Amino acid sequence: MKKSPEPIPLEEVEPAAGIVKRFATGAMSFGSISKEAHETLAIAMNRIGGKSNTGEGGEDEARYGTCLLYTSRCV
Repeated sequence: MKKSPEPIPLEEVEPAAGIVKRFATGAMSFGSISKEAHETLAIAMNRIGGKSNTGEGGEDEARYGTCLLYTSRCV
């Protein structure tokens, strides 16, 4: 990376809220990673407004609606 000779004006920088909407986790089947890792990824993506791909195994039904326990922003 090269340092820019001129700083980018702040008004030309996309806000973080716009950038994180494009964040997504890769598809990982429930069971291919630990339950804790799977839930942590889902919670984190819900918090930042990103997309969480649960993969072919789907989501554990016991977690439906539980994102309200962790954050007020559910996707």
